Amino acid sequence: MFEKLAPTHCAYAHDDFERRVTIGPDERRNGHAHCRAALLRTSESVPVARGALTLGRWQRVIFVEFDGGQRREVSLTLTGEARSLRSSRIPYPE
Repeated sequence: MFEKLAPTHCAYAHDDFERRVTIGPDERRNGHAHCRAALLRTSESVPVARGALTLGRWQRVIFVEFDGGQRREVSLTLTGEARSLRSSRIPYPE
């Protein structure tokens, strides 16, 4: 679907480095990645109960990278009732 909506090998203004003001030494031609990312949400709220994510049977939290493999950071904010975290372990699905 993403390839159909924002094809990798199309011409994007973002990829015209002569039009851009600030370009880093390792800049990529990644206009397609920006267009694809604009189609997705940038944050999500997921309830946690008894130390586990409360997701439906077919729900998952997925991290998507459209610009090739690179190091990324994930920010997590927990809100709610303060309790000991020692007894709560959030399982990581394999």
